[in-house]
Amino acid sequence: MTRTGFTAASTACSQHKPALQQHLAAQWKDLFGATFDLLLYDLTSTYLEDDADAVPKVQRGYSRDHRPDCKQLVLALLITPEGFPLTYEVFPGNGLDRTTLQEILPGKAPRERQENSQENS
Repeated sequence: MTRTGFTAASTACSQHKPALQQHLAAQWKDLFGATFDLLLYDLTSTYLEDDADAVPKVQRGYSRDHRPDCKQLVLALLITPEGFPLTYEVFPGNGLDRTTLQEILPGKAPRERQENSQENS
């Protein structure tokens, strides 16, 4: 697959990301009785050595890989204790870790908490 083809496919899929994540979480809940009461959050970064200027989010920032010479992206993952991924986000490489949780949670955990509290009422 060419880079252009990959970019086009990735863009098309990303438009359906929220609906797909919601569907998969509902299936996980139905099949395995998941409650989403406890969620785990992890951050990592990855650096790019080539064509970093082609991706706007690729920036210089704190490097967990000890590569201050390279631009990077920060990857965030929200999962259940059983390891089921609920969502992921890609953040600019120069962002502060402590700000990422505020950006990822409003779309995920509160909705699950609301659903759980409505079921328990």
